[in-house]
Amino acid sequence: MGEIPFNFERRRLTVWLKNHAGNQLVPKGAFEEVLAMCSQVRLADQIEPLTEVQKQNLVAVHDRLAQQGMRMLAVAYQDELAETASIDRVGNQGLIFAGFLGFLDPPKQSAISAIQQLQAHQVAVKILTGDSALTTQQVAQKVGIQNLAVTTGEMLETLTDAQVSELLTEQALFAKLAPLQKARLIRLL
Repeated sequence: MGEIPFNFERRRLTVWLKNHAGNQLVPKGAFEEVLAMCSQVRLADQIEPLTEVQKQNLVAVHDRLAQQGMRMLAVAYQDELAETASIDRVGNQGLIFAGFLGFLDPPKQSAISAIQQLQAHQVAVKILTGDSALTTQQVAQKVGIQNLAVTTGEMLETLTDAQVSELLTEQALFAKLAPLQKARLIRLL
């Protein structure tokens, strides 16, 4: 019935569909952003209010899987939307947290070898990614990057160009970046 495509500001894709349950809104995307829209959680066949304890449990599950190198997406939904509802005006709050999608894409041996060769020639290797900090650290460790300190896009927004330039000399990992943040880092390298 409709779709709001993924963008780096919202960090999610939302589809509006019609199924056996009627009209349904289904966002999927970055865990933190999707969880922030939810007030309920689906546990087995029951829907319950999303308590702080349940949020902490979901964060723990997310973090455990991300630390294993999984790229994690969250999925939520909202049922029984009116036919006349506008997709861009609904679904920002009061959704039901449905679960996670996890993707494992381990680094190829050729990437590991290439990074080792660059490091042997004193070339500084940086990782600029939209992935979570935990996933980025795990991937970096697998490819042989020693300094696992990570700066997120949100952190970058608080820094001046001079501070970012200094950070680029000290750190290799930059996570949860939007395209403009990646461009800024590349410009300052």
